[in-house]
Formats: sequence, structure tokens, C-alpha cells
Amino acid sequence: MVTTQLLHKDYFSTGDEVGGYTLLEIIGGGGEGAVWSAWDPKNERIVAMKFFKLDQTAIDHEKRKQDLANLATLEHDNIREVYEVGTGTGFVFFVMRYFPFGSLSEQIDKNKLTIEQILMIAAQVTAALSYIHSRKVVHRDLK
Repeated sequence: MVTTQLLHKDYFSTGDEVGGYTLLEIIGGGGEGAVWSAWDPKNERIVAMKFFKLDQTAIDHEKRKQDLANLATLEHDNIREVYEVGTGTGFVFFVMRYFPFGSLSEQIDKNKLTIEQILMIAAQVTAALSYIHSRKVVHRDLK
């Protein structure tokens, strides 16, 4: 499974440098990949880096890179901006804005949401999905 390999401490470790960024800690993961916080020394900020293990064939490798490059063209209020797309040995990654308050799931666990808040979140997710579908992008790991 992709996530197991990319979350495993033998694959990446805190302090590793990848694409000019220094990995800080694992902050999430799913069926498609793993997400790390990282230090961006060029812009002096913390970013989020999502890693995907590359498939074995050159065709799959190029398709994954193109899919991620397409993400960098998306512009929507409810979609994080992709700062950069990069590659390493056996993986590709993209870099995006880091949000320190955790995932939606963590927020739901911490706070009882009102019906109004739930509807607002659902409307934002629906708007973002509608936008990416209009751009011929399919999100394969929605949580």
C-alpha cells in the first residue's frame, strides 16, 4: 500500500531534505500518499508536502507527474494552492500551504458542529468538487 511505505520511518525521517525542503513530521496520510510538514528555507515558512509513490512503468510515472502538474493550475477558494510539484527517486510530491489546525476529522472530533457549520462545510466541499470536475480532475482520496 502506498501510504504504508511512505509513512514508514525507513522511507523518510524527520530532518530529511527533499526538493530543498526539510521534513519536520508526518501530519497525515491516506490511500494515495503521505503528508508531511516541512520547512521551506527559501520562503521561511512551514509548508505541507504530499508524497505519492510512483508506479513501476514510465507511462504511469509521466501520468502521475502530469496529474500533479494539473493540480497546480487550479484556482478556487476551497482548494489549497499548489506551490510546487517535484520528483524524487521512486516518488513525486507537491507542496502546498500548511494549515496548523489539523484535519476536518480532527476538528469534528474536538468540537460539536452546529447544523449551520456542517452545511457550510458541505457547501464548500461541493463547490470545490464541482470546480475540479469541470476541469476534468477526479479526486481519488476524499475524506
